[in-house]
Amino acid sequence: MDEYRGQYVVVGPPGTGKTTRIARSVERCLQTGRRPVVLSLTRSAAAEAAGRVSLPRDSVGTMHSFGWRLQERPSVVESDDVSGSWNEAHPEMGLSPNLFGSLKSSEQDLLNVPQHDDDYLPGNAAYARSQLYRHQMLPPAAWPDADAYRFHTAWEAWKHETGLIDFTDMIDLAPDEPPEGANVLMADEAQDLSRLENHKLDRWAEVAGCAYRIGDPYQALYTWRGADPRRLSHPGNEVPESHRDVLRQS
Repeated sequence: MDEYRGQYVVVGPPGTGKTTRIARSVERCLQTGRRPVVLSLTRSAAAEAAGRVSLPRDSVGTMHSFGWRLQERPSVVESDDVSGSWNEAHPEMGLSPNLFGSLKSSEQDLLNVPQHDDDYLPGNAAYARSQLYRHQMLPPAAWPDADAYRFHTAWEAWKHETGLIDFTDMIDLAPDEPPEGANVLMADEAQDLSRLENHKLDRWAEVAGCAYRIGDPYQALYTWRGADPRRLSHPGNEVPESHRDVLRQS
């Protein structure tokens, strides 16, 4: 981790020191005048990384929070918007308010879509599948689910009318400039990044000049929402052998 140009992959099972490797690399970046940013998919993983590295708070966070800030903090769909404006206009595709949780929208990562509860409404499944297809970067016309396509068409029009974005938009609509003017990006728990999130990370890396994907493809938890652990297990031609590091337990 001394060159800091191009794409890198660091793979290792639990207990092999991946987070320690990030911390040491951040220290070397700072010593050589680099501007590193550490990002993750979940707030808990970002918080763990933040406790290990000596970086400003704004330089450690989730991809969603970085993408939201790069868009100058637009208003994000929350429970009140869904239970009011959306459900009144589209009762046949109503959404459960608890679909979006009670946390601040700027911090929320769309990771848990309730499938069975007393407040489950007809639009929940279509919403979940539409977000999955978006994370898989499938063109809407090619979606295999007509209900998800109908929902998506109405949902996009409603967001445009209300000036809101959803959680996937935090990534999808984010500009390609890297967060915080970084020239080194370190993506922790990268096995859980979707194709869309990997695509955005690639775009940021083109400008930054360097990106690390760090994780364990065998620990992927979010394949149901489009996680693409193959970017770690089969990183492709864009990652030369010299840029691949496999950590092993002592």
